[in-house]
Amino acid sequence: MDNTRRFHEVKIPRHVEDDQPGKPLMEQLYYIDLNHQDDERFDASAVVANETHIRIPSVSFLHAGYSKSYHFGDQETGIVTFMMAQNDVSLITAYPEIFFTEKYHAMTFQGKKDTSRGDYVLERSEEGMKQKWSTSTWLQHATTSFLASMLRDVPFAILESISDKAHSWQIRRWVNEYPSEDTGKINPTDTAGWAKHADRAKQAIELAKDPNWVRDLPKSHYECKHIEAAPGVEAGDDSITLPLGRPLKTFSGENQQSPQYFISVNSGHATAHYNPETKVLQLYLQFFGVSRSNVDVKFPGAHPNGVWLSPVAEGSDYGIDPTIDGRTDEYHRLKRPWDSTPQRLPFGWSPDVDFTLWQRPRSETCDQSTLEDPFWEAVNLDEWQSSSWNKLLQSKNFLDSTVHGITCGNHWNREDYGRGSKGFGPLEIATWLHMLTEVVSKDTKFVTTNDVWDTWECFYQNKKMAVCTAD
Repeated sequence: MDNTRRFHEVKIPRHVEDDQPGKPLMEQLYYIDLNHQDDERFDASAVVANETHIRIPSVSFLHAGYSKSYHFGDQETGIVTFMMAQNDVSLITAYPEIFFTEKYHAMTFQGKKDTSRGDYVLERSEEGMKQKWSTSTWLQHATTSFLASMLRDVPFAILESISDKAHSWQIRRWVNEYPSEDTGKINPTDTAGWAKHADRAKQAIELAKDPNWVRDLPKSHYECKHIEAAPGVEAGDDSITLPLGRPLKTFSGENQQSPQYFISVNSGHATAHYNPETKVLQLYLQFFGVSRSNVDVKFPGAHPNGVWLSPVAEGSDYGIDPTIDGRTDEYHRLKRPWDSTPQRLPFGWSPDVDFTLWQRPRSETCDQSTLEDPFWEAVNLDEWQSSSWNKLLQSKNFLDSTVHGITCGNHWNREDYGRGSKGFGPLEIATWLHMLTEVVSKDTKFVTTNDVWDTWECFYQNKKMAVCTAD
């Protein structure tokens, strides 16, 4: 085993959990009541379903209850606001078809808590609010942070270190071998864990309706889902189609920026079920590859860095060799970033962080000229990856869409733990760019600047929407 791999494993340990084949390391469920949606943001009458498939309007916002459980003991429930759309190119999978953009709001949380980073950033934000907002100062800080992160390939290196491609291929092969004639046969009543999570998700919806409910840990976080191309999976400009009652190869990216600061990539499969009588759509996900990378070394988080893998099914075909690492080394560096890149970049710019952006009203940070800038539709990940020349051409779009565009994304980026409880670093950059590059270009501004992301309270408690969409 070479030095690169040894260093790689020391930094992000890889664990094989093969004692119970077919038992997921993480489970997640969406409970989507199509009777109860925001009519202005989702047209439930456009949903078409039969016994084997369901077609749903794309780039339309849905509210759902969710339930999640992790192998290291955490369990949470809450509300998720999300939309589904066509996925042409992806940083997560080579076979993208459908992409979910999601923001989660926890109603209950059981597990190990660590709020130290969120508390620290809140204090820094309060200090910063004593100063008047300066766009030029923000651009100076943000540009430095962006260049430092991208020149060191930090977002790509993080994703690489927590993604075991060999294990993902095992799950993909298992899913692809599922008999097509059995489509429609998997349902909530005969799948272990499904009914339990559905009950918890429904309870979360009821808690969201209760104005007196006190949340265990008032936090929000961001996720994406990538359902891969497969027979019956279709995505277009107007709608997406999911097969019902059969597993679909799925990746999930999870990104918490407050109070903890970590990113995960999880690999598994999803199964959809639709009840035409109740008009309830459920999506049940099981993950057999789970990871976590705590990105701020000063705040190690509630759980350690690691990649955990378990067999997707019984049998020698799905055994995992603990000595063979399925992670690539394209972005791996033996030297620490600060040994190879100056701490300070040209022109005297400093990598200091401005923690106040999210605490301020959008009207204070977002210029009309930014909203009218063509970079929203110019960002193209496919072109960026195609050649060195195109990468150079796209780099300007990546920079502008981040340091300028993110100033108009306050609703997406605000945190339930506190509006000023996060800053602008590798995870904020990676999350923003991920959404900009994977949502179809014509929809990027609509999705990223939308005020829907924090409206769950008004939606479930029948409050005036203006309360939740205000700056």
